[in-house]
Amino acid sequence: MNIHDEFLRLWEEIANFDISEFAASLDPSDFPIPTLIPAGEGSGYVLSKAAVQALDAIARQIHESKVDYQEAYSASDFLNLTSECVGTIISNLSDDKQDWTANFELPLKEEIEARHSRKLTERIFFFGAILISPPEKLSIDIGPCRIVDRHQWLTEQLKQKLISSVSARRIKRTWTGVKLRPTKNGKRNHTETAILKSIGKCDYVICVQTNGSSVKQMEERATQCARIALLVVALFWQRPSSPMENFTLAQDLNRRIIYTGSIDVKRNLVICGSKSKHTFPHNAPTIDWQNELPKLQPIFDVFGRALKTQCDHAPPKATKEIYENIFQVLTLIYRGSIEPEPLFATALIGAAIDMLTGGKGSGGIAKLIEQQLGKSKNDALFSNGTTTGQFITKVYNIGRSRTLHGSNPELKKDWSENRMQAEVICRILLLQICDELHRDPNIVGLKHFMSKKNLAQAGSA
Repeated sequence: MNIHDEFLRLWEEIANFDISEFAASLDPSDFPIPTLIPAGEGSGYVLSKAAVQALDAIARQIHESKVDYQEAYSASDFLNLTSECVGTIISNLSDDKQDWTANFELPLKEEIEARHSRKLTERIFFFGAILISPPEKLSIDIGPCRIVDRHQWLTEQLKQKLISSVSARRIKRTWTGVKLRPTKNGKRNHTETAILKSIGKCDYVICVQTNGSSVKQMEERATQCARIALLVVALFWQRPSSPMENFTLAQDLNRRIIYTGSIDVKRNLVICGSKSKHTFPHNAPTIDWQNELPKLQPIFDVFGRALKTQCDHAPPKATKEIYENIFQVLTLIYRGSIEPEPLFATALIGAAIDMLTGGKGSGGIAKLIEQQLGKSKNDALFSNGTTTGQFITKVYNIGRSRTLHGSNPELKKDWSENRMQAEVICRILLLQICDELHRDPNIVGLKHFMSKKNLAQAGSA
């Protein structure tokens, strides 16, 4: 039904509503809790199941009518917003059907838009993070994300008077291992608990600045961006998955140790095995962070603009497409980097490489590699003799496409080397493209990038 029909269905349900009949007809297993919508001044309306369905349909159609609403609210959040507005509108209407028909749809949409504008807010989320070991004093800016060591972060909050000097001292003592009793000051206790639980025992804090209308949506996107910020730092390494074995948010720490139960059939013995990931990659290069970070800031700025498309409710439209493309590539690489199964990691990173071409498939990948690395299909791409053509066939055609379509004939083979190759090439191509984006801000999409005739040729990445 169209939205007008749903308005009429809602009117009929509310106009003919009988609370006694409704209570008698309730089936606890099907519709256990009556739905209430507020109407202001402490009043409200009880909705029947049919009225709830009509209200849900109205909210869904309005939600889908504007991109702003779709990007700002989840379906459930927008239903709550619509319910609040419907109660306000109904309280100002008579029971007359014509009054509803003439004075419901437009006022409802205007009320939703007005409340949407008033709900716009800014919020900075902070997450504890494990990053470089041993910890160093770092401050890395990646668009709306900032990575800083926890002591510096705490000092900044003290200067901004977001926490008291007493709380700062108590938090520092807790970080040294001292167990403190909760303070009697309720607000101070709440602040200390929020900081200690969010940061945990991590040495770093990632702050993500967001704005929008739905706090739930903002939190989800901030969490996603914090994880991607870790990946951006991991791009210092040829294989991002190596440092990503250590890099993690406090809330993701449960994936650090993997327990596996098994039964040794021959010995009739139950065994519990555990595998914990390295504290840091054994072959980690020594990096002079203080000197290297300024050199990489232009690349961080490009990635920062990609993260901003998710944290800002209204990113610049002219460049939105290209930076949303980059964000999706980063998301695939992140998922591939933390994926324990080599085949599926290869599939994810193969998809990221394809996305870097604007979705042009194996032909586009071959063209991009030749443009950026100067390697044609028959040229050796790796020291073991693997050619560009062989790499594309294995990583993209079989690893990505045939795996996703359920026709991979090499499921049982070891994909570890292919994963490594995919990571190395994807990283180089991504950094080359980001360098080009830094030098040419007029590129509007990856397809546009692929159509450029004079791309930068290969260099060290």
